Amino acid sequence: MRTALASFNASEIAYVALACVFGAFLTGALGLGGVIILPALLLTKDVNARTGVASLFVAFTPAMALRVVILRRTLPRDGFPWRAGTVTGIGAAGGSALAATALLERTPRNTMMIVVGAVAALAGTKDVVDACLIVFNRRRRARERRTAEDEVVVVETKGESVTTRDDATWAASDVMENELWAPSNTELLVLFIFGVLVGVLSVLTGTGGPIIFLPLAAIWKGSKVHRKVLLAVSAVQSVFLGVAAIISEVAIEQYPDVGLVLLIAPCAILGVFVGVGVLRYASREALMFFMGVVLLGVGAFTIQQGSS
Repeated sequence: MRTALASFNASEIAYVALACVFGAFLTGALGLGGVIILPALLLTKDVNARTGVASLFVAFTPAMALRVVILRRTLPRDGFPWRAGTVTGIGAAGGSALAATALLERTPRNTMMIVVGAVAALAGTKDVVDACLIVFNRRRRARERRTAEDEVVVVETKGESVTTRDDATWAASDVMENELWAPSNTELLVLFIFGVLVGVLSVLTGTGGPIIFLPLAAIWKGSKVHRKVLLAVSAVQSVFLGVAAIISEVAIEQYPDVGLVLLIAPCAILGVFVGVGVLRYASREALMFFMGVVLLGVGAFTIQQGSS
């Protein structure tokens, strides 16, 4: 069986493997990394865009399933957004089928890529600003707390009584780490619509689902929903989208390169495993900030690709 990997020299194999591990690490930690891997493949010999995309879907879908399993352990018990992810994933699978059968040849790909890049850049800007505001407000509340405690000490030394905010009230004002989200029926409908858009735009632009879903979700929910929850929704959706994409590719007789799949799959699993592990130690604002920075970079890159 002929494979493009046979024409790779040692440096090209190392280059692709490193790009896959790093891209998978970003995918595991921030949900965004596939945009790094496909360009790396296209810089090598005998790999065209269609074969590269098909190979990535086959190689990365098992890693996405692993990502779901690990993310399940990083969120509170019974807090994993199965319903939200499944509804979004069903929408994405349907959207990808619609785009592949009815829209693929009728839509200007470059224009759609510019739109996707602009949304990613907007969401990235919003995440960076929101993260900075969270840090600013947290420090302001800490100063207020210290001031209130100093006032209590002064009053008590004078033998007077005073009513102050108790610890529970202060704690409630500082709860910005909510990792639970039970979407309403209306929110589930919005997620389904987002899923359809993800499926359609992923096929039309050749970009990954999270690149489209996460910016939309970040703009929609802002700081109201923890980024870990949105990453979990995106992870479940990615599995649905990956399976649907593989079926679609096989249906049009576009098969993956077996050698590339065997090279990429273990790199993807390793990178995702390490990347998701980082989430255990990431604070909410740090996750928002770094996701915002990556979204800005991805947005700029996608706009550049659409303009070229």
